[in-house]
Amino acid sequence: WTKLNSEIIPGSLDTVLTTEYHEELYLPGRANRYKKIGIAAVDIKGEEERHGPYTIGRVSGKKFIHQPINWKSIHDAISEKRAEKQAAWVKKWLDREEKPNPLVDQTIYLSVDREAVYKVSHETLMAQGIDLRGVETDHIALTFKGEPVARPIDANGNPVWGDESTLTFKGRAPEGENALYISENLYRLSVDRAHVLSTDEITPLYTRTARFENNRLYSYSLPQEDPFYDTFFYASGTRNGTLTRTFTLPALGAGVSTLTFYLSEYTEGEHALTISVNGTELYSYQSDGRDALVVSLTVDNGLFLEGENSVDFTIPGRSDIFDMFIYDKTVVEYSVEEGVESMVPKVVVRERVDSDRLSFNDTPNYLIIAHPLFINATLDRYIQRRESQGWKTVVADLEDVYELYGHGMATPEGIKALILEAQQHGVTHVQLIGASNYDYHNYLNTGAISLIPSPYTLTSEVVTHTPTDNYFVAGQNELPELAIGRWPVRTEEDLEKVVDKTFAWEDNGVSEMKTALLMADVADRDAGETFDPEIEVIGRTLEGDGWGETTRIYLEEFLNGDAAIESEEVLSSTIGDAKELMRDRLAAGMSITTYGGHSSTTEWSFEGLLDQDEISAIENIGMPTLALPVACFATYADTPYTNTIAHQLLVEGENGAVAVFGSSTRTDYSYNGVMINGVVKRLLSGDTLGEAVMQTKRTLNTQQYKDVIRSGNLIGDVTLQLN
Repeated sequence: WTKLNSEIIPGSLDTVLTTEYHEELYLPGRANRYKKIGIAAVDIKGEEERHGPYTIGRVSGKKFIHQPINWKSIHDAISEKRAEKQAAWVKKWLDREEKPNPLVDQTIYLSVDREAVYKVSHETLMAQGIDLRGVETDHIALTFKGEPVARPIDANGNPVWGDESTLTFKGRAPEGENALYISENLYRLSVDRAHVLSTDEITPLYTRTARFENNRLYSYSLPQEDPFYDTFFYASGTRNGTLTRTFTLPALGAGVSTLTFYLSEYTEGEHALTISVNGTELYSYQSDGRDALVVSLTVDNGLFLEGENSVDFTIPGRSDIFDMFIYDKTVVEYSVEEGVESMVPKVVVRERVDSDRLSFNDTPNYLIIAHPLFINATLDRYIQRRESQGWKTVVADLEDVYELYGHGMATPEGIKALILEAQQHGVTHVQLIGASNYDYHNYLNTGAISLIPSPYTLTSEVVTHTPTDNYFVAGQNELPELAIGRWPVRTEEDLEKVVDKTFAWEDNGVSEMKTALLMADVADRDAGETFDPEIEVIGRTLEGDGWGETTRIYLEEFLNGDAAIESEEVLSSTIGDAKELMRDRLAAGMSITTYGGHSSTTEWSFEGLLDQDEISAIENIGMPTLALPVACFATYADTPYTNTIAHQLLVEGENGAVAVFGSSTRTDYSYNGVMINGVVKRLLSGDTLGEAVMQTKRTLNTQQYKDVIRSGNLIGDVTLQLN
């Protein structure tokens, strides 16, 4: 190979979408001397992985055509559903014989988005229809997540709230994992003497915090808590890596301030960095590893300018070292001598949700948590089917869950709290109905909305932000104690498709055909990895249970050796033959389909065996298969931009898959194979799909198999069974 470019071409790090690049290269000498070209990808260790060679002048591979998600129509449908709920609430009020009492029939929250002293007046409350006049001040409580919050009330010496009364409290913004999902904390205001925490006054704040943050990019592999960031910069060889950012400050008096920079070491190996503010070097750093870097400095205010200030980050170039940093944000904390002025919280008024809306009195064993958009006739039809089969169901409106278990805030904590209580009442299976996406604050300007949030977790040193429904049902050692599945639907039409497909799998005999399609990728010669053995183990498990029709499509056998791979024509023709056989067998009806090998969020096999654009051409209408891929990103469905292959398999129409189980991120292939084969064994023993997943995970060593335990997500009906 001859290297053509002197500088590395910047990539998009670890995007979960197909990304296009355009680069013009100078080819020395006569143009016709070059016949083939290769591409080398550089990983976080600075090591190359080569792809190709590809014939110059010939199209290689395929361009994916991604259809963006129509978030506007989804927002419109949700708004219409909420308007219906609001109208029903108002009608209930009007139909009551007694006069409604806003303090009893509504829940009142004070919403705050930063650390500050907040003051709420009678006038502010009255603007939202909340009249506390005549209420004894020592009965007025403020709580956060159920715990009392100090809230001195100034009622001009009166023991009851009046026209001039004010309530003061110290609030703070969401922190830690909750900040990923919500930008405001909710403090509940109520008439509840038992939760009153009295105090004479609130100490003013004398420090103001200024944040300079531009969350315009996302990475699932940052070694920091926040997966969003501003940009990256790097040094390659002897070329320095530089980045300049600005921040604006008021005139500061004498004294010092705290200046904090949030960065991450993205590549592994040696790192070096200097930081200068307004031309003065403040920090020099060297390390070896890959970690989050939070640099907090005490700086004399004389260094700062009134108005715009600049900060320069420099990575010194060093021979044979590729050094990359992520820049996230800058935070400045400075003193305010007269104290920081108080702020006015936003008043949020919601319908009071009675606890009897979620009753476990009938000892249900099946909990369905649905976004309100999906509590409709289609869900009723599904519930009727399951209850006719002996399941005892209870349906939880997600917005009710947030009110009753999440203190009004839309985070996974409330969902987990409900599931924990449900478990104590005998629930064994949980179905989530609603898709998630990782951009909860719409940083990326797609208009995306997360219908049921995903928890996220670390699954390796590289993958730090993996969607994991296992969190909701995990007990000791993170092992699941309940079966859980998710329908990642975004529209009512999506829900109708997956319910119809679920019924078709049961009614048309696919669940009892004992047919299987077993597929494996071309061997990865660079990594010395073959994919046939794990799939062969699954095949023998099925055949040992009497499954007589198991079709194998092992691409390595189709290609018949290394020589064929060097020929693009042979490779393309061979993959075409494999695809034709795959479509033919799926059309005949396959109870189970598995694939082992390389994959992404958009395709199975980088050689083009199956990509999401081709799913509509699979002619297994009314005969959907249960997909159990031994592959990375097999169940990833959290992008705000477009459908992934997992989502497409499920919601394409009457064809595709009835459910998909596998890893939602990058995982160890052999460990993934052990998990999938374990699930197959449990299915053959009569377990539901959800039970098979749960019980298999519980047999795995939590340290060795941590990545597949956390990332193994079920996209489909948790109650499915082989017959």
